[in-house]
Amino acid sequence: MATENWDSIILFDSSCNINDFTSDKIKNSLIITFDYDSHKNLEKSHIDHVISDSYLDQYFISSNETICQNLSKWYTQKFAENILEYDGLNLGEFFYIELYELLIPFLKNFSEISKIFKENSNALFFTSQNLYDIIHSFSSDVKILQIVNSIKSEFDYPHIDIPFKFGSKSSHIRIGRSKYLKLLNVSEKFLNLTTKKQSDKPVILLTNISPQLYKELFLAIPESKNVFLKFDRVSPSFWNYDTYSTVKKSECIIENISSLMDGNIKKLIRHSQTLIDKKLNSLGKSEEIKLFFSLNGTSFWNPFQKTFFELLQNKFSELILEIEILKKLFSKHQFLCVLVQTETRVHDLITIKLAKKQNIPVILLKHGIQTRSKNFLHHERFYRSIPMNPNKCLVWGNADLKQLTENGILRDNIEVLGAPFYDKIFQNKIPSYQELDNFILFATDFKANHKLETITVQSMKKYEMIINSVYDSVTKNHKKLVIRPHPLKDIGEKELAQKLDPEIKVVVGGSILPLIKSSSLVVVTDNSSVILEALALKKPVISIKIDKDLVDDEFCNSNACIRTNIQDLESNLSKILENDQFRNLILQNGKTFLDENLANQGLASINTIKFLDNL
Repeated sequence: MATENWDSIILFDSSCNINDFTSDKIKNSLIITFDYDSHKNLEKSHIDHVISDSYLDQYFISSNETICQNLSKWYTQKFAENILEYDGLNLGEFFYIELYELLIPFLKNFSEISKIFKENSNALFFTSQNLYDIIHSFSSDVKILQIVNSIKSEFDYPHIDIPFKFGSKSSHIRIGRSKYLKLLNVSEKFLNLTTKKQSDKPVILLTNISPQLYKELFLAIPESKNVFLKFDRVSPSFWNYDTYSTVKKSECIIENISSLMDGNIKKLIRHSQTLIDKKLNSLGKSEEIKLFFSLNGTSFWNPFQKTFFELLQNKFSELILEIEILKKLFSKHQFLCVLVQTETRVHDLITIKLAKKQNIPVILLKHGIQTRSKNFLHHERFYRSIPMNPNKCLVWGNADLKQLTENGILRDNIEVLGAPFYDKIFQNKIPSYQELDNFILFATDFKANHKLETITVQSMKKYEMIINSVYDSVTKNHKKLVIRPHPLKDIGEKELAQKLDPEIKVVVGGSILPLIKSSSLVVVTDNSSVILEALALKKPVISIKIDKDLVDDEFCNSNACIRTNIQDLESNLSKILENDQFRNLILQNGKTFLDENLANQGLASINTIKFLDNL
């Protein structure tokens, strides 16, 4: 980028007040936007600016994922191991993914501002509060712009969707995890729904397995010779009559934080703050940590430490509570095995660690699809989508078996039992979507936290263009468009749709299955579990190419769905809608693909219970 002698540089994001930009202030000033919304606001107001993405250097673009993954494993460093130890567990291991997802946008901004400063070292800087610490680490000549939008907490991750119904309509309320946990604790105590049932039989622990998503699995439990115990920290054990009825019929023992909390744990939690303060103080004095958090030879510790310690303060408190509560659970019951869905979530990982310490078998129940691209393999390992700890992996089909054995999992540790989540589909228990017909469903899945490429302004422009193109293609084929944002990655699809056409229906919350069942066909981006759900409901699927790293992904590239670029979407839609022979061929290919990926269709829940009975 060509340099000029600017009197001032304005680092602008969506928290700033655009009304600050009087003609005097912006005279001989370079305005740089750091997010999509601020770019759009300035563009709308015809204010000249550049986008921060243009200052990204090639090294960071090509290596950012590896850099941030390595930095997120800081807890393995010698300077950290002793400080982070609690009851034989390394606390840093339980939130490395959250740290990684903080580092990606932070280091993007750091690398951009570093270059901006080098090119304009003598300028006066005006900046948002968000970017102040970074630019202030380079220059003392910095003033803060007026804030108009509140900054959402970076540490209230993940967001929790609480479903509810108003009449026949389903919706949800989205709150941060910290508020949710407080609400959960209060409600459990108030409702006093803890089951007091005890048993001398060995117990199978179900942790964070939803009775809504796995209703058929819970309804199969009474046929088991074992006793099952349900303990949840990600979502409530039940939250409406249907889930309550399901759990009741399952005859599960229910434990929750209110049933496990006692005076000793309360005392430990009160004293934990002193322990946390000591650990944070020790880390703050470490010279090694300052050197460790560096980018391309330049330490970013000074502007990052506030964010870093806020994360640690938040997580340490949560982790000590979760560890002590789970220790109490494990001392109260004799567990035959532990059934979990993921090795990624904090609570699940602690459960796994404690089970392993007591030689209790860990059974991993596969809950979603994995990318099968070799280019994505490091990403899958980092997120532990490729299992690391279980004694047994319960997988959906032969395709999963092949993927896991190719990635080092012993064949004897894998059981092909099918997908309990899909039983209700094959048992024809999915209701229709009553509010609309003659529509095409677009199930979005914008991977906002995973890659640098998806947080750039250019990527957001591309994503908006894709939504526009999908709308154009659907309307030209005389169909209505329904958009279903990903439940954890809603990035403003409703606002985009409203600008495009108020008639576009955006459905947030509730099950996606009735939408799929009632649609003419389903459009997705790249790979998604929605592909399997649509095939199981006998709906053709079109996958739009976005991620260049998925070129060899068999899930995307199978003949089960049409893989297309956005330019050919309209013609592919027309071909499926108008050519019955072609549509039937796609559906037949889908059935073949489904059979390879989903064994024991409609019987997976029963088979899972039978397997647990034979342990």
